[in-house]
Amino acid sequence: MKGLDYFYVDHLKDRLAYCNFAFQTMKKYLPSQFSQEDWIAELDRRENLGNFQIGRHTLLPHIEVEGIERSRINLLLLQKPLMWSEDIQDVYLIVTFLVKKDGRDLGRRDLLRMINWLAEEEIESDVLALRNVEELEAYLSQVFDEG
Repeated sequence: MKGLDYFYVDHLKDRLAYCNFAFQTMKKYLPSQFSQEDWIAELDRRENLGNFQIGRHTLLPHIEVEGIERSRINLLLLQKPLMWSEDIQDVYLIVTFLVKKDGRDLGRRDLLRMINWLAEEEIESDVLALRNVEELEAYLSQVFDEG
């Protein structure tokens, strides 16, 4: 799957720590005027439209941005759980989608494909058992190159 970056992180304490990490790793793809405050505001807006949780330990936050070249996926596997909110705890996998606002690339199709794939409990368990970026990349390459 094109436009996918992988990260294996020891620990992010909470939603704000995730926002900081996600923005820092995605800002090279964002328009220069798009700030971290814009990132958080867009994330809040999207979350108010619907819950990001797609599995017991998995979140799939996504934001739409004008002026990006192509959609991106940032897959973050955590060694220790993150507390997103009072209702959403024990998060170990966060798949962030940066979607091109005009929708003229494969971002929306990839988003739906990833949602359907990660919604399967067996897949979530398989991914959570991986222990480093190399294992994660090999697993996803096998799944998406063959699927």
